[in-house]
Amino acid sequence: MMFDDYPPLELLKTVETRVPCGCEMMEDIHCANGQKDMDSWPEWCYAPLAAAVCVALFEGDLGCKNPEEIMECALSLGKKLFAVAPWKRRKTVYMLEPALADYVLKNRVILARVPSMDLVHLPYASFYLQVDFLGTDKYPVHGAFLTLECDPGTERKECRVLFLYNDDTWSSYALEMGERSVFGSIQAVLDERQEQAKRLRAAGEACEFGEEQYCQVRKQLEGTMQLAFFLCLLEHYKEAGALAAVTRIKPVNGMDICYVRKPEDPALRCMKAFAC
Repeated sequence: MMFDDYPPLELLKTVETRVPCGCEMMEDIHCANGQKDMDSWPEWCYAPLAAAVCVALFEGDLGCKNPEEIMECALSLGKKLFAVAPWKRRKTVYMLEPALADYVLKNRVILARVPSMDLVHLPYASFYLQVDFLGTDKYPVHGAFLTLECDPGTERKECRVLFLYNDDTWSSYALEMGERSVFGSIQAVLDERQEQAKRLRAAGEACEFGEEQYCQVRKQLEGTMQLAFFLCLLEHYKEAGALAAVTRIKPVNGMDICYVRKPEDPALRCMKAFAC
């Protein structure tokens, strides 16, 4: 596998070009958490999204001249900075063996029971999960950044999912963490998108969020979160080690690659040892 133009690295390069000191400023904000005259947020949150948007607004090349578009451009760039700034610390990437990914995805019913607040147990505050097997020719998703956030003002807690596609496009979704199940939070996002689409159509404006896109977004979000929760289990429950093993590949282009696979059969392992 070639990593020279690996999508998360490419996004990091793009963000650092458009906001040269952005990641360093986000690190300063992270380190100032709870200090005098500063807001505070839980340790599992690297820094609030609002901080990333402010950095993008005042320090970034927004690529727009129309004053009416400035905040929209800052929000777009801020979402990307919010994902890559904490990811830059370790550049952790999870890849799942196809057979294991298929096994996990077939057991999707569990997310209907998992409280969305359990997502605070994700392995890192931000990591990249390669999910290219969830894509189609029309929606060629490559992977997703999963980043935890807590707004100091409203105390709203979210798991933000930023998808990267092989056609250099991206999309972002915010799953609220609270009393709902993970699937319930996904359904709330889909319902909100549908309502937005109805309002746009009623106003005579173009809207691309139809039935086909609805189904694809559901598939990508549910599949990604199913796999992410499986990583939570691997991180916090020893029993889950019977289902999968994590092999860390030596850093490639500075990335920490974690390959998750089914454990090798003990008998096969003994045979290999004997053969050597």
